[in-house]
Amino acid sequence: MSEGEDRTWWRVAVGGGAGMFVAMGIGRFSYTALVPALIESGRLGELEAGLIGGFNLFGFLVGAFLSGRLARSLPARHRLTLWVWLCLLGLACSALPLGFAWLAWWRGVVGAMTALIMIGSVAVATADVPEARRAWAAGTVYAGVGFGILLSGTAVPSLVAIGIDWAWGGLAGLGLAGALIAQWGWRRARDANSGPPAPAPRLGTLGPALTGLVAAHFLFSLALVPHTLYWVDFIARELGQGLGTGGAHWAFVGVFAALGPLAAVILGGRLGNAAALLVSFVILGIGIAAPAASEAFVFLAASTVIFGAQPGLATLLSARVRDLGTADGMAGLMRVMILANAVGSGIGGLASPMILEVVGDPRPLFLFAGVAMALGAVCCMARPRGAR
Repeated sequence: MSEGEDRTWWRVAVGGGAGMFVAMGIGRFSYTALVPALIESGRLGELEAGLIGGFNLFGFLVGAFLSGRLARSLPARHRLTLWVWLCLLGLACSALPLGFAWLAWWRGVVGAMTALIMIGSVAVATADVPEARRAWAAGTVYAGVGFGILLSGTAVPSLVAIGIDWAWGGLAGLGLAGALIAQWGWRRARDANSGPPAPAPRLGTLGPALTGLVAAHFLFSLALVPHTLYWVDFIARELGQGLGTGGAHWAFVGVFAALGPLAAVILGGRLGNAAALLVSFVILGIGIAAPAASEAFVFLAASTVIFGAQPGLATLLSARVRDLGTADGMAGLMRVMILANAVGSGIGGLASPMILEVVGDPRPLFLFAGVAMALGAVCCMARPRGAR
């Protein structure tokens, strides 16, 4: 690979990281830090706040379903840029205090754009990268999620003290900076192949290893929902530690979300992507279930750190898919993977508020999520067809 080509893959990956910063880091995960304030201010009830998060995850499912058709509309760099600006529009409109239905709609739009950006940015960032650098390319994309969580967890408590509208506006301002960087990086992006985008392959044609990864991705996204929706609120209101402490935990989630892809790359380099993926599933399952066992500080801190590092597991999943697939088929494989992710998060996002309304305690949700991660570890153990 020439020096110019080396700079190109890095620039495209940075663009993807900035896009994920806007879409998932700010667009999805900042809402978690806002939930206690939205409830305490009376803007949303507890069930409504949970459902708003669920609409974002359901929008992600819709975006994943539409991604194949929309991929035929414009070249990669143009459609990715369009989607990140639509995501930013959704963030800005969320600031307007026009009620539950308005916020639900725009959170759904942000969710749909998140799916489209994730599929497209990972595909273009990893398609032509040598095997030794695939995890680095995917890790750069997912690191943007961590930086978004870090900044939202740091900024939201201070901005909420001024007013909820200020918090939404500040998040939109951070998103604007990320959108500009994403547009710069994606100017060098190209489609994975020169022909029309390949359709997403059917599960029956993938073979046991890829099918196992699809199932693992479904369980991975399902298991993330309780922390995604309720972690800050659980600490701030359920445990009575306040939004400042909850926001601090969320900021540390962001720190380790930014470091998670780097740790995954190092672990993958030492163990190989397949073994590193299995280890990551086990560790993440233990960390996510920890609050169900105890509310002692060490358990809460461990859960914050381990859950925060979850973009590292997403990095390994993407790198492993590329190991088992081809450059030309990467966009289609990523559509299948993200669709499985979207189904898991959509089911979890709509079911979790209903379950919490009945049981009144998020701890069983954390325990269920840990079990789902353990099942994901089992699924990713499936071996490629013909392997011994």
